Amino acid sequence: MDKLFTVREVCKQLRVSAGTLYAWRKREYGPAYLKIGQACRYPASAIDGFMRASAKAPTSTSFTPQAASRGARTKPKRTPRKGATP
Repeated sequence: MDKLFTVREVCKQLRVSAGTLYAWRKREYGPAYLKIGQACRYPASAIDGFMRASAKAPTSTSFTPQAASRGARTKPKRTPRKGATP
């Protein structure tokens, strides 16, 4: 049998609050859990599966500096103040 983790341990692993984990349970989202009496316990395999399912694949397989700079912001040119000498 898998090791069972407490809510506090799962929150630490996933870097979410207990409130978030509770909300996920209410919406039937997040890792699968077991109800033992009034306590919720999370099997290690359920946490691993949730993390794998939540992983995002890269959107692009190639990176070029030109492509990265296209989205770069540039500073607007400053206009001289009225009455200023050039």
